[in-house]
Amino acid sequence: WVDASTLPVSLSAPALLTSSLLVVVLLLPPLQALEGKNVRAEGYHMLMKELLTEAERSAHKPQQRLIFLACVALLIPRLGLYILRYFAQLMPLLLEWAHAYDEKTVVVALWVLATVVQHAWPRIEAHAGVIWQHLVQVAKAAEARKLDRGVDSYSYNKQQQEEQGRAQNGQQPPGKVFGDDTDRQVKVAADVAGCSDRSFAAVLQLLNVLKQCGSETLYLAVAATAQQQQNGVGSSSSIARMVRCIFGQ
Repeated sequence: WVDASTLPVSLSAPALLTSSLLVVVLLLPPLQALEGKNVRAEGYHMLMKELLTEAERSAHKPQQRLIFLACVALLIPRLGLYILRYFAQLMPLLLEWAHAYDEKTVVVALWVLATVVQHAWPRIEAHAGVIWQHLVQVAKAAEARKLDRGVDSYSYNKQQQEEQGRAQNGQQPPGKVFGDDTDRQVKVAADVAGCSDRSFAAVLQLLNVLKQCGSETLYLAVAATAQQQQNGVGSSSSIARMVRCIFGQ
C-alpha cells in the first residue's frame, strides 16, 4: 500500500509561503488533534473543498498543483472512503496531471491516485478500466521521452567530440547546435537514464495497488490491451511489462 508521507514533494517549498494553501498546511495538524480519526469530521471536508477550489483555479501552474497534491495526500487518509464525495472534482484533475509536461507532476499525481485507490478500493471497480487506459498512455509517453532524451544525449556527445577535434586542429566551433538553451540540453543529456523511469515506476506502483483491489473491470481492460499487443497494435515493452504486472506472467 501507499505511504503518503513518502510523496516526492516537499511542503516546505518557498513558493508555499505565498500560496493560500499555506492555510491548509497550518490548520491540518491541530485539526487532526481535534478531530482524530473521525472520517465525517466537518473540518476535514471543509479543507478538502477549499483544496479542490484552489486546485481548479490554479491547475495550470506546476508549483501550485504540486502543493495541492502534497496537501491532499495528507487529507485522503483522514477522509477514508468518504473521499468518494469528491471524485467528480478530484479524479479529472489527477488524470489530467498524469499527462502533464513536467515529470514531477506526473509522478506525484500517480502517487496520489494510488493513495485514492487504496482508501476508496470498495468503489474503484467503476473507475479501474479508465485508470488503466490512462496509465497505458502515461507509459507510452514516458517511453517516448526516454527515446527522445537518448537521441539528445547522443547528439550532445557527438557535438562534444566534434568540438574537441576542432579545438585540437585550431578551428573555431560553429554556432551552437542547441541554440541558446545549451544548459538545459546538457542537463537532459546527463539525466537520460533517470527521469522517465520515475514516472514508469509510479505507474507500476499504482498498478500493484489496483491489482490488490481485485477489479474484474481492470482484468478485462488489461486482457484487451494484451490481445492488442499480441496482434502488433501499439506494441510496447512498457505495456508488456504492465500486463505482466497484473497477470504475473
